[in-house]
Amino acid sequence: MPSYVTYHIFAATVQRVTSDSVAHIASSYPAAYRWGSQGPDPLALYHAPFPSALRRLANRVCTEPPAPLFESLCKAAVASHNTAALAYVFGFCTHYALSRVTCSFVSAQADRLSQFMPGYSAEARRHLVESDIDGVMIPATPKRIRPRLKLITKR
Repeated sequence: MPSYVTYHIFAATVQRVTSDSVAHIASSYPAAYRWGSQGPDPLALYHAPFPSALRRLANRVCTEPPAPLFESLCKAAVASHNTAALAYVFGFCTHYALSRVTCSFVSAQADRLSQFMPGYSAEARRHLVESDIDGVMIPATPKRIRPRLKLITKR
């Protein structure tokens, strides 16, 4: 699982190469599409570092088949004529697709780091790998696709 920027870049790339109808829905509600591309990760961070029901729910997306969830979300969005919700679901699908491909790579790289970082937990090493992927993706991605991040500074 990469981190925020890589999910954003992947979602933007999918939007450029997908069918016109999906691209139109995503561009009509870009915030919903981009939030969806973050998948359950924002839920997993809720009340971090303490255990929470939302974190357990977010982890279920990684451990259970997603088809019933995606089907339910799509049906609910269509039944309520909620195009923003459908854009969110499309974004969520990009998150799932990227996670399925990168999960084993991230885990393997984090395991390799254990010999160089013996005092770090597996989770900390995994987050480091995820962050490093973002660090590689940012300069390798055309500026028009990169997320526009604004740093908040104290005055």
